Amino acid sequence: MAEKKSQGVKWLPFILILVIAAGLWQLTPPSGLSAPAWHSAIIFVATIASIVAKVLPIGAGGIIGITVFALAYAAGDKTASGAITTALSELNSSLIWLIVVAFMIARGFIKTGLGRRIALQMIRLLGKRTLGLAYGLAFADLILSPAMPSNTARCGGVIYPIADSLARSFDSHPEDESRSKIGTFLIT
Repeated sequence: MAEKKSQGVKWLPFILILVIAAGLWQLTPPSGLSAPAWHSAIIFVATIASIVAKVLPIGAGGIIGITVFALAYAAGDKTASGAITTALSELNSSLIWLIVVAFMIARGFIKTGLGRRIALQMIRLLGKRTLGLAYGLAFADLILSPAMPSNTARCGGVIYPIADSLARSFDSHPEDESRSKIGTFLIT
C-alpha cells in the first residue's frame, strides 16, 4: 500500500491569512457586536479560510483555531481555565463524537477491506441484480437503525463504505464517468 506524503505548511497563504486576521483584530467591532463576538468571528473565519486554502491539514487547522481561541481569550473569559473551558465546550457534545466515531469506523471499513468483503457477500447472497443489492442496503440500514440512531453516523460510517465497495465491485467509480453504471443508483 502506498504511503501518503505528509503535507507541509503553505507559508504564503498562511502568512496572508494571519496578517488579515491580525489587522481585523485591531479594528473596532462593527456596531451590534461585542469585542468577544468580533474576535471569535475573526478566529472562526481565519480557521475556515486556512482549511479552504489547504494551508495545513484540516485537523491541524482546527486544533490551531481552538488553541488561538483559548490563548487569545476570544470569548472574553477572565481566567485561563475559563478560556480553555469555553474553547472546548462544544467538544463534549455526544452528537459530535457520534459522527466522529462513525467516520473512524468508515475509515476502518475502507482500510481493512471489511466493506469490500461485506459487499462481495451481499453480491453472493442477493445475486448480481442491482435492485436486490439496493434492497440489501436498505435492509442493512433498517437493521442498524435501532442500534445507531444518527442517520448521518449510520449512513456515513457503515452504509456508505459498503455501497461504495459494491459499486467498485462493478467497476463504477465516483471519480469518473463510470459512476452512472451502478454507483449512482446505490447511493440514491
